[in-house]
This record gives sequence, structure tokens and C-alpha cells, in this order.
Amino acid sequence: MSSRALRKAQQRAEQERLAALAAAASDPAEPSDDDEADEEPVANTKANIFSMLNAELEEAADDDNDTDDEPTTDTITTTTSTSKPKKKKKKKKSKAKAKEVDDTQTPDDDFDAALESLKSTSISKDTASHSTATATSADSQLQSLLHIDPRSLDSENEMRRLFGRAATRESGAGAHHDPRQQRAQRLASNIGRRNVFVQRGDGWPREGSGGLSMELVERRPDGTTLFQYVHSRAYQDVQRQFNECVRSMDPDRMFTHLSAHPYHISTLLQASHIALTQSTDQAAAQTLIARALHALGRSTHSLFAQALAAGSARVAFHRFEDRELYFAGWRYILSLSRRGLWRTGLEFVRLLLQMDPLRDPLCLVLLVDQYALKSRAPEVLLELAGTPALVDIWRRNPNIAYSTALAHLMAGDADGAKDALSDAVARFPWMLTKLHGSLSEASGGSLPEGLWGCLPPDDTSGLLAELYVARMSDLWNIPEHASFLLATISAMGKVQTDGKAPDVVYAGERLRDLARHVFLMDPREGRTLIGYLPRALREDQGYTWDVLPPTGAESSYQKEMEAQEERAVAAAATAGGGNVGRAGMFQVFLRSLLPDYTPPQPAAGQVERQVMMDVGGDEAPFEVGEADLQATLIAMVDEGVGFPNGLTVPQRASALMEVGLVPAALRPWFTDRYGPIIPADVDDGDGDEQPPSGDEEDGQEEAEEETERDGRAIDRLVQILGTGDRSTLQMRVERMFEGQGAEMADVRRRVEERLGLR
Repeated sequence: MSSRALRKAQQRAEQERLAALAAAASDPAEPSDDDEADEEPVANTKANIFSMLNAELEEAADDDNDTDDEPTTDTITTTTSTSKPKKKKKKKKSKAKAKEVDDTQTPDDDFDAALESLKSTSISKDTASHSTATATSADSQLQSLLHIDPRSLDSENEMRRLFGRAATRESGAGAHHDPRQQRAQRLASNIGRRNVFVQRGDGWPREGSGGLSMELVERRPDGTTLFQYVHSRAYQDVQRQFNECVRSMDPDRMFTHLSAHPYHISTLLQASHIALTQSTDQAAAQTLIARALHALGRSTHSLFAQALAAGSARVAFHRFEDRELYFAGWRYILSLSRRGLWRTGLEFVRLLLQMDPLRDPLCLVLLVDQYALKSRAPEVLLELAGTPALVDIWRRNPNIAYSTALAHLMAGDADGAKDALSDAVARFPWMLTKLHGSLSEASGGSLPEGLWGCLPPDDTSGLLAELYVARMSDLWNIPEHASFLLATISAMGKVQTDGKAPDVVYAGERLRDLARHVFLMDPREGRTLIGYLPRALREDQGYTWDVLPPTGAESSYQKEMEAQEERAVAAAATAGGGNVGRAGMFQVFLRSLLPDYTPPQPAAGQVERQVMMDVGGDEAPFEVGEADLQATLIAMVDEGVGFPNGLTVPQRASALMEVGLVPAALRPWFTDRYGPIIPADVDDGDGDEQPPSGDEEDGQEEAEEETERDGRAIDRLVQILGTGDRSTLQMRVERMFEGQGAEMADVRRRVEERLGLR
């Protein structure tokens, strides 16, 4: 700044200071304003710093033009009034203060009336607001309990808390690579909006969404916002290509499709299932599911994350496009539990519960207690179970009743735990009988009178009891918890149950939700529970990527694929003289393993003998991997590919065993998956054909082989039934053989003998 501009600024500052002092001295009405007058020059002096800059600019624009003083003064005044809004009133003393004195001396009735009016209006608004808040308090409380902090969805945060930074991905990668390169990679991966669900992993393909997007459907009166996923035309074409891969029953073709479309949700779900069930590669399965959630997260609406954080995001289950979020989230929760990341798993349980808390299509109410208590967050379970919007629904579930008692105990409320456990025993006594049987021998103790031999009243209650014990017995076996359980029930004396039949919670569509919950479980855990479900649900599991869709809500893609299969079966039936028998099954079997296979043209009997020779003969023309055979057999039995309509799953399995499509090496696995195989009458179109006659030695060898096979089946049945007291084992046997014909009487007798029940 030039010296001339500085002098001009100082002169203006001095003139303003003197003018302010003169004004203060000439105002006799307010002698108390001397202090204020002393403060104002300081404020003006500070503000004139900016006027110095303005003066320098003015001098550079127009040299020695003194007429710029007036604009500069305006600038000073504006700056002062902006930076000191409270001082502005003090500068206009001659008029404003005089008016204030008049108001003080003579009260203004109109002014008081205006104040009263404003006050009453404010009170009425507060009252209306309070009424609205009271009406929606239940919804607001539920939303506050289900709000999600996006940081809690990152599994690496929990891994740092549990194992330290050395266990995280960044630290592990930085130990082998240049730190600068690692920082550059992280910076590149963080460009753009942070993913709502799962962050992008190292080495993942850099591809677009492929046509998957989300749109806002409606804002509801209760404060929630409904979103839905949308498939573009390009994405629909990719989905149809995926259906063709499913129909081919070729895992290699499925993974080729995944390479071309690395973020297609259905393909990722199917590939993850293959990796988990056939190759038992849990790391690969978890990565594929994480990629599916990442693809779903980056396709969300711009307001979805905000609604998710507020607990008001909703996504319906009846649309296939939206169901994939539920299925991907469920499988990711299971993968987190396998790694012991219970807290992150709990957050994803709450996330899925937020999508549809009242409908709860995955029956997360049966799962949330396990994750809340194993993550040492009992307050989460207590708050959710006690919120007005859910309390009537949740309290009718026996797992919530017993886990609430355990939650009170873990939270330090011993009295509340005793009261909750007493109420749970009175309403669901059979749960305590089952839970007591799972305690270790070291815990000791005996059941009180009134609970001996108490069995579940129906299959659904039995399923819930088995499910709870499988998930929560390890927590109840902690010595402190087991001691509390035994001490409480001992103090109860003779247990007096309420005598009421349990509320029917799972019926109709809700029973279908429970079946979906079982089918989605880890196969090792859910296999023994499927027998509790009605036969109609056991035989209609849906597909791996869309498990048991709601009634009438099947996707258009599924309908298209099933229509194509029906046309293919009809064409094969026409070509085979109206029947799809063994030859048709062989053609489907071989076509699934060899995409280029074309059925031979000789007569039906020659076709069958040729195929039998190709599959089971000593000179097989090709080699097939065990995993491919398993995938083909599962598809044929579970989805009915190659079979006429109307056959049940056991009949399909029996037909494959009868015609010899299950190799000897895979028969134990096949029996383990589908249970004891009963011969089925399958119409193969060759009714006049007689079974081949053999000599006595061949018949003896076949009898010995059958006896050995039956023995292995009996051993496996005994293994499935497990261990327990006599009443529990008898109940399991009755359920296993319920509805079976007289031909299974001998099998049941042998099983009961092995279990010591006879």
C-alpha cells in the first residue's frame, strides 16, 4: 500500500472518531452511553482496515482522484454494520433512542397485544406439533432404533477393534508394496460417493452398474421413504443370459458369464452358492457376496443413504429386483458370522430389518437376538423388543422371550432377568425342556416338576425350539448363564404354565417366510430342520438366487425360464413318442455335462443301453468332474429338469438312483442330501420291457450291495438324528418317518434299534 493511501485512510479514521465523540457529548438524554461511545471508535478503526485496501485499489484505478472519499465512506459504513449488527442500533441514537424512551415511559397497548398474539400463536403451534409427535411416536421410536451409521457397516472397523490394525486390508497390503502406491490406490478407490453397504475391494473389476439403478417411489405419511431398484433394458438382457446359464447346468458357463458381467447380482449370488457348497471356498464366496452388495450400494438413490441413516428407508420384498438386496444382505451376514464379526453382522441385520420392519419377510426376529447378544449389545435387543411398533409381534416368538431374559442378565439387571425368564417358561415351557437338554453335564441340575417330557405342541414350535438351541445353546452354556438358568427354575418349584395354546404366528404367508428363513440358512445347519416344514414347502424351494418368492410374486424372468423349460420338455416328449422317461433323463443329464451332446437316433432301447454304457461302462468316452456331476444331479432333483411335471423331489431322486445316474462314489453324498432313497415308479415309455435276468451269483452280489447300501443309509439316519434323551430322539424319529408308507416300517425299526428305543 502506498504512503499516500495510508495517510488518506488514517485521516478518514480520525475524522470519524472525532465525529463519534462529538455526537456522544452532544446527547444529554443518555449519559450512560459514554461507554458505548468509547467502544464504537474501536469497531470503526478495525473496519477501516478494509477501507485501506479499497483506497489502494481506487488510487491504482484513478490517480489522485479525491472524489473517491464518499464511496469509501459508504463501504466503511456497510462493513461496520455487517460485522457488528448489534452496534448498528446504537449509531442511530437521535431517533431510535428517543422512541425507546417514549415506549418506556408510556406503554403501548397495541404493542403488548401484538406480543400476546404472537405468544398465543406460538403456543398453539407447539401444541399441534406435540399432538402430531404423540401420534407418530411409535413410528419415530422405531426409526430411531433402526437408524444406521454407515461406519458401522465396515467390517474392517470391527476387525481393528478385535485384532488391531495388522489384521486390516490396508496394513496387510502395505507390508508388501510401496506405501505411496497404496495411498494412491486408496485415493483412486475413494473417488466419488462412498458406497452405502460395502466398499470396493482391491483387485475388483472396474465396471459400471450395467443398468442397475434405484428410484424413489413415494414419501409416506409416517415419515418413511420407499425406494425400489430398476433394471434397464441392457440389464434385463444380461438377466436372460443368466437364465440360459442356469438352464445349461454348466458351472463353467456360469463363471464365464460372471467374467463378462462382474457385477450382475443374480450371477454373483449363484456363483457364491457354488463356491460355498461345491468347493467349500468360503473366502471366494464371501468376496462374491461383497461384490454383489457393492454393486447394489453404488446403484442407490442419492437420498437413500440419508434415509438409511435416519431409519426411514424402506424397500419392498414383493419385487424380484428388490429381493436381491435381502438375499445378498442375508448371505453377507452369514459370512460375517463365520469370521466372528458379530457386531457388523448385527448392523446388517438391523439394516435389512429397516427395509420392512413390520412384514419382516426373512424372519430376522429369529436371528437378531443371536447377533445382539454375541456382539455384547444386549441393549439393542431390549430396545427393539420393547418398542411399541414391534412389541406385540415380537413377544409371541419364544426365542425373544428367552433371549430377553439373557439380555437383562448381561445388562446387569438380575431381577428383570428372573421376571423375564419366569414369563418365558410359563408361555413356552417346551423351550426350556429343549434348552435344558443342551446344557453341558458340568452344569448339572434337573428340570422342575411340570416340565418333564414337555414336547412342542406342533411342528412349527418344534422347529423354533431346534432353531433356538442350535443358535443360542453356546451362550446359555457359559457357566454364569447356566447357573442363573438352573437357579431360577429351581426357585420356581413346580412350574405352572398358563395352559394356553401358543399364538399361531407362522401360518399362511408367514409360514412361507419361516420356510424361506430355513432354506437360506447354512446347509449344514438347516438340513435337519427342513423336515419340520410342510411337504408342499419342502418341494417348492424356488431358486438359489430367488429362494421361495412370495405367493404370486414370481419374477418375470422366472416365468420366462419355466415357460422355456416346459416347451423343451414338451418337444422331448413329442420326439420320444409322448413320454419323457429314462432316455429323456439321460439326454438332459449328458447335455448338461457336454454342451455339444446330441441325442442318438436309434430306437429307445438302443439309446438307453448306449447311454448306460457311456455313463457306467468301463470304456467311458469322456471324463466328468465330481463337482459337475453334483451340480447336475442337484439341478435335476431340486428343479425337476428332465422330468415330467407332477413328480416330487423324493421321486426324482429315487428315479436317478434307479436308472443308475448316481455313481457309486456319489451315493453317500446323494443319500446324505436327499435322505433314504425309495424306489419310485417312473413311466419311461418302455412298459413292455422286462428287467434283465441274471444268474444266482449276480443276484447274490446285488443283494449284498443293497444290504451294504441300506446299512450306510441307516448309519447316516442315526447320525442325522443326533443324540439326546429318549423323548427327544423318539420325537425326531416320529417326525422323520411321518407320512411314510409301510415299506419304511423296517427302516424305522432298524433306526429305533440303533438308537436304543426298542
